[in-house]
Amino acid sequence: MRHNTPMNPGDRNAKISDLITRSATHMHPSIPKWVGPAYIAMALILLPWIFYLHFTLPLQQVAQHYRMAWVGFDVLEFGQLIRTGLYALVPRWRFRVRPHAAACAALLITDAWFDCTTTPTNQLASSIAMAVLVELPLAGICWWLALRGPHQHQHQQAEAPVHLHLHPEVNSRVEDTTPAPPYGGHND
Repeated sequence: MRHNTPMNPGDRNAKISDLITRSATHMHPSIPKWVGPAYIAMALILLPWIFYLHFTLPLQQVAQHYRMAWVGFDVLEFGQLIRTGLYALVPRWRFRVRPHAAACAALLITDAWFDCTTTPTNQLASSIAMAVLVELPLAGICWWLALRGPHQHQHQQAEAPVHLHLHPEVNSRVEDTTPAPPYGGHND
């Protein structure tokens, strides 16, 4: 049995805030607390390694598998681009576009960087042109897609109906995450 006794404004505001926080957490799952410190630690560990490489690597190096490295990288790039395109074409897969578009952007920027920094001087102009006219603009489009594509939770919302009802304790609409009863039955 529910009691419809009025709440004082402080309790009511606290209850509403709690419901909003729980709803926001459900809609946007939080990132674990360890992620921030772990990534900062990895970046800080990388700094001395960067300086070590700068002072110890030779200025030139003959790579025995140079062709395989570039062909393999471009196959990886192709796979990400085709996967992103296919996910964008199928409505139920569109929520997968964001992470794959972000991966495409990272691969394209990496491609442009290594094209320009490993190319012989007599081919540098064509590498820079390719980076400026193709790879970097396409990477920008990929980042744009990664930032504005549908979220995973939007996909889940589209597939699972959400039932709204009046919550008696706060006299406002709140989301009911319980599944709908089968065959139109009641949960009472």
